This record gives sequence, structure tokens and C-alpha cells, in this order.
Amino acid sequence: MTTIIRRPLWLLGILAILVLAVLLSPPLVADDDHETARRLRESGQLLSLEQILESARAVQSGQVLEVELEEPRKDRDYPECRKGYCYELKLLTPEGRVEELLFDAGTGEFLGFEDED
Repeated sequence: MTTIIRRPLWLLGILAILVLAVLLSPPLVADDDHETARRLRESGQLLSLEQILESARAVQSGQVLEVELEEPRKDRDYPECRKGYCYELKLLTPEGRVEELLFDAGTGEFLGFEDED
């Protein structure tokens, strides 16, 4: 039974590295967005993607399909996302469902499951 638990964590680790590589590759990230995210991270306003992925694993197991750092918007359902940045993680669950999880980017707090837009 421990093999079953270790294998998904190992795979999530590899996926986290791949997601970081994709998110930080220059052709896929606009310079302004990258600089903004870096500045916010260095000032302590954002947690690292690694920390957010750790929080996500505590909520839902699965394969990371997509990660988005969302800017504050007044039309968001969660007050935390109206005032500050939020991470949206799209996961493929072991059951084959796609779930979108929302986290406060500053605290890592799980806010809820987001409806697909």
C-alpha cells in the first residue's frame, strides 16, 4: 500500500518540475508578467509555485494540467481574489475528472473548487 502512496507523490514531483520549466520558459511568459510575478514573490506577496503545489496535494491528488496566477479582479467569487493574487490549478484526478482548485497566492490557503469558465 505504501507503494501506491509514494508513486503519485513521485509523479507529482516530476510534474511540478515540468510545470515550473514551462511557466518560466521565456517564449511562454511575457516579460512584464514574469517580472511582476518575480517582484511580488521577492517582496513576500506571493508564495512559490512549489508551496502552492504542496497545498494542492493536501486537498486533491492528481496530475497538474495547468497553473495560472490570476490578478485581482472585482468579479471573482472569493474576496481574497478580489483583493489579491490567486493561483488556479487544473488537476486530472485519479478518477479521470478535471478539477480546478483555487488558492490564495499570498497565504496558500485553499479557497475552493472553481467552476469551469
